[in-house]
Amino acid sequence: MRKYDEDLFFSTLTDGVWNAPQEFKSINTSYNEGSACLSLDGKYLFFSRCDTPESLGNCDLYSAERSSDSTWTKIKNLGPKINSSGWDSHPSLTHSGDTLFFASNRVGSFGLSDIYYAIKNQKGEWGQAQMRDPLLTPPIVK
Repeated sequence: MRKYDEDLFFSTLTDGVWNAPQEFKSINTSYNEGSACLSLDGKYLFFSRCDTPESLGNCDLYSAERSSDSTWTKIKNLGPKINSSGWDSHPSLTHSGDTLFFASNRVGSFGLSDIYYAIKNQKGEWGQAQMRDPLLTPPIVK
């Protein structure tokens, strides 16, 4: 079985020119990191990490917080309300930051990969992931 070790990089725009890519050193590990999204305020990064010993499935979703010195800290697995025993990846956060959409092939999916979402409550805790039914109107996001 082929093992991948993809990593996350970023680049900054200075005077209309993109600088050389830099590695997210505190995020990247010997495992496969990818499919990242950033919160609108730039304080939170959501990404997938695959094939780790603590994963619930083969790929799980994680979050990290940007500290005052611009390093990424508090890296954590989003846990069983979000992640499944399957593949969970491709996070996308709403502008308001209270709804996280992602792709998953978990048990109960319609196809090979379906869109799921979770809503953050007033306490800042993510609710149970729900399948996004393509036949229904979008969920109301505050």
